[in-house]
Amino acid sequence: MLLLDDAWFDVVTAGRAVVLSLTPACVLELPLAILCAVTALRPPGMVPVQAAVAQREAAHV
Repeated sequence: MLLLDDAWFDVVTAGRAVVLSLTPACVLELPLAILCAVTALRPPGMVPVQAAVAQREAAHV
């Protein structure tokens, strides 16, 4: 949530340098905020696919 607030604050207070403020907001802060939200809201039992495949292969050895 703070990343979204920071992106909004940077763009709103940019004055004439709106393009320079939009660039890091759109390229860094918003994708990072989405990644954090998805990670935080993921169910606890959900295992990444690579880890599940590695566990199955290790069991076959």
